Amino acid sequence: MTEEREDVVDAMDWLLERFETDDAVAYAEVGGVYKEKTDAVVTHEGPRETVAFTETGVWLRVFADGAADYRYTTDLDEESLEDEAGRAIRSGQVLAQDEPARFDAQTAHRAVHDGWATEPIDAVGLDDKVAAVEDGLAAADDLDLRRIWVNYADAHIEEWIGTTTGSTVRTTLDRANVTCSLDLEDGPTVRRHDGSTEGAAFLDDLPELFGEAAADARALSDAPDADAPTGETVVALSPRAAGQLFHFVSHYLEADTIYMGMSPYSLGDRIGPDALSMEDTVHAGSWGARAYDAEARPSTPTRLVSDGRITTLLHNTASAADSDAFPAGNAVPSLGHGQPPRIHARHLASNPATPLARRSARRRTSTSNGSATRGSATSSNASSGRASSRRACSTRRTSTRRPRNAPTAGPPSSPSKRRTASTTANAPGASRASRWTTNPRYCRRCRR
Repeated sequence: MTEEREDVVDAMDWLLERFETDDAVAYAEVGGVYKEKTDAVVTHEGPRETVAFTETGVWLRVFADGAADYRYTTDLDEESLEDEAGRAIRSGQVLAQDEPARFDAQTAHRAVHDGWATEPIDAVGLDDKVAAVEDGLAAADDLDLRRIWVNYADAHIEEWIGTTTGSTVRTTLDRANVTCSLDLEDGPTVRRHDGSTEGAAFLDDLPELFGEAAADARALSDAPDADAPTGETVVALSPRAAGQLFHFVSHYLEADTIYMGMSPYSLGDRIGPDALSMEDTVHAGSWGARAYDAEARPSTPTRLVSDGRITTLLHNTASAADSDAFPAGNAVPSLGHGQPPRIHARHLASNPATPLARRSARRRTSTSNGSATRGSATSSNASSGRASSRRACSTRRTSTRRPRNAPTAGPPSSPSKRRTASTTANAPGASRASRWTTNPRYCRRCRR
């Protein structure tokens, strides 16, 4: 384990111990983030901007005094961590919620998921990535172009999540995406976007992506002039347009959107014909693929629409408890972790789909957080995942409880019972290293 990774894990351990020994804290989640990122802009004149950097940070969500508070910091020294922890605890007193925040105290997960990449994206150097882009753009050499603009970006992301009830999850995600614009000298601009979480394998697909963009540009430049059609016209949505349509519909099915009164739909409402079904699926390698969400819960498929009617909503732990439903891993971290996780779809799929769509749905995407799977008129994705064969998951009945000092209908349970609700990972005397030894590759004992 590198020093920067070690600093993140040490900061998480410090925060968890801080919250476990504070009687004002009913429950807390702590996450650590390590990212290796690259970004490059390539034009018809060659590489313009290239950069590679590392980013680390920790986030925390604390339930105290009947309220939950979320914070994120890139400062990992103890003074900064204590400041963030103290502010999070005090915020519960300031908010003074009438309805106490709820969380799951009975379910624990201990797991490792190494992502979808056979070869991680950070194993390829920045110069080689730029060269792959330039090689792919050779497909447009015969075009009369005014301008070529390509933005390539990727991130190797390692995340750790720990809770005061014993959950410990470590995940790895390799995200890479490219945006390409071919500006014809005497014609329109052809744009393409593609992304994947399959690591270095994404670079092998760039020639195909640029080749298809060049073919479209070539067809447009050779097309004869034609008058715009008039009258009624049958419109067939492209895969990207169809995916975006279903993505926007899915926002109305998020439980928090409904709580805020911003959704026109309720369970049982009809939103389409009997033949329409809609699922929030788990596609390995899709752009938003996540094996576990920000609440350390495994991602599982969810049927949202059946026979044209809404059958299920998207939930996090709290909204699922209120609705007597089961959370399916839809608490998605915000971009940059600066805001609290929110309920979001992962990879939307609408049936029936063509055989081509099912084959293509493996991993092609158009835009992050909701777009069509390339080759399918009915698929989009925001986050998805699959269960690791190495996952060791202990799951019991889902339940919620009120924060320690919130008003309750009956006598409060004892602090000792609260602290041993799920696992013994955080029991007094347990070693700090025990939380992060799930995966031998990053063992805290041998420091690798």
